[in-house]
Amino acid sequence: MIGRKGMQRISLVNRTDYNSRDLRAIFAAVLKQYHRSHAKPERVNVVCEYRRKRDGFCGGYGWYDSYRMKIMLPKEPKDLVYAGIVVLKAEERVSQSNGDYTLVQRVARTFHHELDHLRGLRHSEMKPDRKRELPDLTGFQLRHRAPKKEAEVDRSPDAKIERLRARMKRWESKKKRAETAIKTITRKIRYYERRAAATPPPATPEV
Repeated sequence: MIGRKGMQRISLVNRTDYNSRDLRAIFAAVLKQYHRSHAKPERVNVVCEYRRKRDGFCGGYGWYDSYRMKIMLPKEPKDLVYAGIVVLKAEERVSQSNGDYTLVQRVARTFHHELDHLRGLRHSEMKPDRKRELPDLTGFQLRHRAPKKEAEVDRSPDAKIERLRARMKRWESKKKRAETAIKTITRKIRYYERRAAATPPPATPEV
């Protein structure tokens, strides 16, 4: 279970259709495990975007000695292929029963890899991705956000009449406010005209 404090260490900008809560939970679990061995980074700013190559893999960028990283996620699950052989079908990659090849595992390993970069490590100083110590991610998932349902528009004549009446009411309200404003401004103009008429002209200085 990841507490609120662990979640607050992660700032997430999600530009994909993956569920932000699922992503944050994976990142928080990995960061908690990471802090058992390393004090830094204390906080992380993560930007999640889609990977341009449609190969089903994850990628990332981590800025050295900073707290900023970018995680590149596959647009959609693809068959995982090595040396021309299908290692795992696309539909199986979303489950947690296929070890290191699941999308959750790959996202976790990529995040862990970029944490090393944030700590200042170069590739030559890192452990191989396969030997990284990750938390138990059983039960974690990475779902797509549910699409927003568009409100159905009633196109019957009665519904159109009601919408037109509502528009008319708004314009009538604007008209009343405009008339009130015109009256107020007219009164002020007359007031200052009277003051101007009652004020004697300035005296002509003697030469």
